[in-house]
Amino acid sequence: GSKGLGAGLRQGVATLSATSGSISTSAQITVTAAVLQSLTLSPQNPSLANGLALDFQANGQFSDGQTREVTAQVIWSSSAEDIALISNLPGSTGRALGRSPGETTITATLNGVSQSTRLTVTSAVLQRIDIGNTSPSLAAGLTRSLNATGAFSDGSSRDITDQTEWISDDETVAQIDRSGLLTARKTGSTLVRARLNGVEGTSSF
Repeated sequence: GSKGLGAGLRQGVATLSATSGSISTSAQITVTAAVLQSLTLSPQNPSLANGLALDFQANGQFSDGQTREVTAQVIWSSSAEDIALISNLPGSTGRALGRSPGETTITATLNGVSQSTRLTVTSAVLQRIDIGNTSPSLAAGLTRSLNATGAFSDGSSRDITDQTEWISDDETVAQIDRSGLLTARKTGSTLVRARLNGVEGTSSF
């Protein structure tokens, strides 16, 4: 919903207040007349293996000299959706998914201002997954953020941590979430697996 969302209606200073029971707080917010002048996208002209995803970011340059991230505010589009789709959904805004090898133009638009970059989807195949930031032991109750790097048939490699399916063979010993955060629960050993597109990397704890 829109709980806690402030929208600027005109230039000026407004006081926002929040109350819960007998507790209240307030803050001032300044609405400026700054106008969006241009957009920049990153990464520029990237390549992406077919079947994988890539997150784009949009930054807006405004007439007051400020630069602000506007990834979630722009409208994203792909000129060739059979080659790559790009999301406008909350939580995945700006994420492109490669569907078939080829080139497409990714465009971000906000308030009549647009910027584009080329995305090349390659036929490279994921061949190996390496799990990083590992150690053979972790004390019960502590956590460690693991990462996954994919090695591809074209010789390239890239971080695939947030696209990998993470599994702990024994969740009573250690659990791992979708982001690769490992939590040790008790003394023992387990095998952690990182899977994507039928390829698996493992690490023992």
